[in-house]
Order: sequence, then structure tokens, then C-alpha cells
Amino acid sequence: MIHTTTASPYLDTEQTAQYLHLSPKSLNNMRALGTGPRYSKAGGRVLYHIEDIDLYVVRVDMKPRGRLTWPRSGSAT
Repeated sequence: MIHTTTASPYLDTEQTAQYLHLSPKSLNNMRALGTGPRYSKAGGRVLYHIEDIDLYVVRVDMKPRGRLTWPRSGSAT
């Protein structure tokens, strides 16, 4: 019998925080403020799709150690 596993493209809050080099509390705060990555809820669990996390990283220009750099208004990029 051959067993195959398929990795889920969804991460929970702990996994997403680790991926973004943030604490889970920071990620929860960002979610509450509407400033974090897009998420969904399934059975009361908060889940983040890996593609949404990666889009979020690109959007906010996340730096390696989890520091966020927000675009300054009026500055050329």
C-alpha cells in the first residue's frame, strides 16, 4: 500500500507568525487592526494561505528579521 501526503497550503497563527518572524501576539494584533495578511476561519481556527502571506510580504516590503517598512507618502521608489 502506498501512502501519500499532501501538505496543506494553510498555516495557523503560530506557523504564520514564525514564517513572518513575528510573535503570535503581534500577528493577532495586526489581524485585529486589519493590517496583517488576509486570513480565513474554519471551525473557529484562523488560517492563512501561504500565497496570501507571500503577497503580504511583498506588499509591505518585509525585511529579513520581521521588520516592516511602510512606504512613505511622497517618496519615489
